[in-house]
Amino acid sequence: MIFNAAHDGLNSRMRQIVATTCLAGALTLTPGMILGAAKENPDYAAWLKSHAVTATTVDAKSTESAEAVFINGEKLTVEGLPFAKPASEYGRLRSRDKAKKLSGVWHAGRCSAGVTIRFVTDSPEIRVRWDNDRAPLKHMASTGSRGVDLYKWHAGKWEFRGVGKPIETTGTTTEVIRPVYNEGDAESKRTASEYLLFLPTYSGTGNVAVGVNGGSHISPAPDRYGDAKPVVFYGTSITQGGCASRAGTGHVALLRRWLDVPVINFGFSGAGKCELSMADTVAEIPASVYVVETVPNMDPGMINKRAVPFFKRLRKLRPSTPILMVESCNSIRNADRNAAWRTAFEKLKADGVKKLDYLSAAHFFDGRENPTVDGVHPTDLGFFKMAEAYEPVLRGLLSHRPEESQSAAK
Repeated sequence: MIFNAAHDGLNSRMRQIVATTCLAGALTLTPGMILGAAKENPDYAAWLKSHAVTATTVDAKSTESAEAVFINGEKLTVEGLPFAKPASEYGRLRSRDKAKKLSGVWHAGRCSAGVTIRFVTDSPEIRVRWDNDRAPLKHMASTGSRGVDLYKWHAGKWEFRGVGKPIETTGTTTEVIRPVYNEGDAESKRTASEYLLFLPTYSGTGNVAVGVNGGSHISPAPDRYGDAKPVVFYGTSITQGGCASRAGTGHVALLRRWLDVPVINFGFSGAGKCELSMADTVAEIPASVYVVETVPNMDPGMINKRAVPFFKRLRKLRPSTPILMVESCNSIRNADRNAAWRTAFEKLKADGVKKLDYLSAAHFFDGRENPTVDGVHPTDLGFFKMAEAYEPVLRGLLSHRPEESQSAAK
């Protein structure tokens, strides 16, 4: 199916999909996974009491409070890592991936884009300590490229609570986040609550620790997703999060919160190019849906050469997982590339490739102003527009198709 997400609404078929998905507020996809539901909060106080962790060898000193206690992030609930043993602490590739020698993939893959830490705490302040190994970018806010972004589960959704601003150079930052409480949030600041912390998108990140005030408690978060497989996004610097103002405001991060599903961000700045070996790597990650959005890094000639073999290889390795091909969000600038992408899609469909869908970007950036930083990378507004276009399509794909039940072919 080809989806055209117009700015003024969805076509009738998509309206039907969204209505079906949101019926009664929830649709069960797999054991332990609810999509679009206002989940009942567990008894966080009881959970915290039984699962609280103690201080580790991470430096417990803080410039803000001598009573602050820091817990190593790895002792909390780390999500968004595609492989069990990454080459770096919060990186997205393994040591053996370096041997593929794909231009730019290794460098970008060591960044922590899409990696999150969930935890429960009753602390009125949350401290985060982390290391950055990359210098600031010229065209992107450091809060987005090298900062952390905090959200709280409240009233059935993830709500913004604060941002961790990095130091101006590489090295260790310790930031105190005093959560921003939205109007109508009557919960006590001492109430045990669940939090979601997004790590930096454009930096290799290490030595992450989460700190709480003296007398407070912190624990890993309860399981939210059971055996649900993630939505896997494979793409470019835009997928990685450039140039969102915070680590949680790129379209992949927005969709992770709006759908409340696990995601893998396999965006590689300047290096999303559909090499055949990348089809093998992507297919190693079990997914509920594969979203492929590599057009901005590929000229028409490259698309003509690589797209069809890439998708046929991915389909061979993952015969039943839905795949969504997405055009470049810069539909005017990349019109020739999008046309080549559409031609590849039509060729694949003609060749009998199943469970392959297509999202047109013709209306992604409709409006009075251009929502990019530099004519290429979206601002937060651009990412918001993209996420709005993706959301109903992904809800439809997640709710109307069974998840992959087979392992990737070896």
